[in-house]
Amino acid sequence: MIRPDLAHGAAELLEPDRRYAVKGLVKDRWRISARDLRRGRRAKAAVTAPADRMAEADIFLAAYADREGTKYWEAWLFEPMSKREFIDLLAAHSARSADEFDILSRQLLKRALVQAPDLCGRAEAEWLLKNPNTEALVPRSLRRWLQLGEPPVDSLRAEAPDVAANDHKTRGTRRKGPVPGTTDKVAQERRKLFPDIGARLERGAKSVTAAVQELDEALLPGNGTLENKRAELVKLYNSEKPK
Repeated sequence: MIRPDLAHGAAELLEPDRRYAVKGLVKDRWRISARDLRRGRRAKAAVTAPADRMAEADIFLAAYADREGTKYWEAWLFEPMSKREFIDLLAAHSARSADEFDILSRQLLKRALVQAPDLCGRAEAEWLLKNPNTEALVPRSLRRWLQLGEPPVDSLRAEAPDVAANDHKTRGTRRKGPVPGTTDKVAQERRKLFPDIGARLERGAKSVTAAVQELDEALLPGNGTLENKRAELVKLYNSEKPK
């Protein structure tokens, strides 16, 4: 049985530790413990997770104050992950037993994503959902999040210049003043940290999020909580990745 205090404890963690903790709690819903094996419950656990274990929505609520898992899936799919980790993530949320997890991760998802790139993310999840032969492999909570229709960050960036161009054509005049965004002092301060983030990635940081978490807290510009300042820096770096 998942202890509610463990789920609430995950809320105190920073990303990426929080999402890893939540995924572990989701897996614990159908994992067979040594005590279960001693009690001869393997046959029952192979069929479905015991009913006395925390529902996925309750885990999301405890860790993210969000029963739908919106913040959880945003954290996972904000940047690509290895195909192996992507398969493990989807299988963890779709499985109802250890046997189902093995079938999903070693056969069904692996076969469905055989031609996918080595790094997978939102695009691959959307492809699985749109394909009638693989849509059942997408966990329900992830399916709901994808169907909300919120475009990824890269899409928003791609659309912004078009909006500005159309506005200029409509008005027939060139907009005066500096380029939007260049006068944002907080953003400018965050951009000064880009070289440090890049250096940490080259030295072995597993992701932009991990690199940002290594930075001195005092260096992070902006208002709000430490977690929010880190998230905003990661978002800006990913949207303006130095080439």
